[in-house]
Amino acid sequence: MWSIVNNFFNVLFDVLLWPVGWLSPAWQVCALALPAAIFALVVFRYTSNQAGIERAKDRVKAHLLELWLYRDDLWVTLRALGNVLRYNMTYLRYSLVPMAVMLVPFVLMLVQIESRFAFRSLKPGESAILTLELDGEGPVSVMPTALRLPEGLEQETPALRIDETAEIVWRVGARQSGEYELGIQVGGTQLVKRVVVDGSGPRISPAVYRSNDLNALLYPAETLLASDLPVRAIHLDYPRARSTFLGLSSASWIFFAASMV
Repeated sequence: MWSIVNNFFNVLFDVLLWPVGWLSPAWQVCALALPAAIFALVVFRYTSNQAGIERAKDRVKAHLLELWLYRDDLWVTLRALGNVLRYNMTYLRYSLVPMAVMLVPFVLMLVQIESRFAFRSLKPGESAILTLELDGEGPVSVMPTALRLPEGLEQETPALRIDETAEIVWRVGARQSGEYELGIQVGGTQLVKRVVVDGSGPRISPAVYRSNDLNALLYPAETLLASDLPVRAIHLDYPRARSTFLGLSSASWIFFAASMV
């Protein structure tokens, strides 16, 4: 199910970004804000109580005028201020339904922006931590695992096995530019994680989850792991491409700001 959702939004954003792919990332994000704003306006128009919102706005304006006209009367001023707050809350209540409708689509839009603009590929000479997260059935210290690295990647450390968190960790070095498929042998199962070195691909994925894991929606760039595997996720700590605030990259905040204009 999550694969279908990820594929739909991947294709949708590929189409939306195709005409502006030659622009800088900041302008590409601004271009994405236009259809997002149109979508928000349509949702708000058809899911909100427009008559109730207009009444609440008119009441707020009326009581603001009352505040100004009777500013020398403390009792009237306090009463008008209370009514302003009251009808502001009414306005917000009428806005809850469209906000709820828009929540999931906008979260998935932000996921796409993060997957395309928040991270950068490794550079030759850089290293990254590769983490295999297992489902916790049995100690990982006795689980047979091995890396299968193509030319261009190098295993820099032996596997560090952490039974408490059911994780196996390696440090992998990037040696040559290219897009690689890093193989991980877990028992009799072969897993694959895409690794990009000095590339400018459309999507960089720092993690890939099982197809039945809700976290899979947060990392749509790669094919999801099979749901029956003993491995819950594979993580590769790609460097951040830009600054972050409250867990989101500056690209997502630019998208927010442009959508509000």
